[in-house]
Amino acid sequence: MSSPETSQTQLNQTQNLDIEVKYLDEETMKNLVKNILREQDKFQREANLILVLKREGRRSGCGYVYLYKNDYEVLEGEVIEVTLDYGEYDCNWFEDVAIIPKTVPVIIVERYHNDEPEVSDYINVHVFGSDGWKGIRVFVPK
Repeated sequence: MSSPETSQTQLNQTQNLDIEVKYLDEETMKNLVKNILREQDKFQREANLILVLKREGRRSGCGYVYLYKNDYEVLEGEVIEVTLDYGEYDCNWFEDVAIIPKTVPVIIVERYHNDEPEVSDYINVHVFGSDGWKGIRVFVPK
């Protein structure tokens, strides 16, 4: 059994550890997020943190077609954005982005606009809080 003096000496000792912090490169992060989303039953807790949004649109100059655009903006908080997929075809483009919150709360506003008169414009508000991601869609009159 140790004496009180020995115990006190052990408690006052500190140990310095050299810890190397490694940051994941973009490709490694992309593969990690895709794996979590593919195996959501195995990584349920991690998958619930990730919000996947699709940015997309149509560029002008492609003849007589209506333009549209879906994009988002982070209004509050800090996030990690990981581009999962990107593509272009004719005048259309898309990008699938995984949003991972770094702070609480996070507020993201996603806006969709279409020049076609019969297609509704809308705004999605996504909020990350203590209960995870919540969202609401509001249609915008033309």
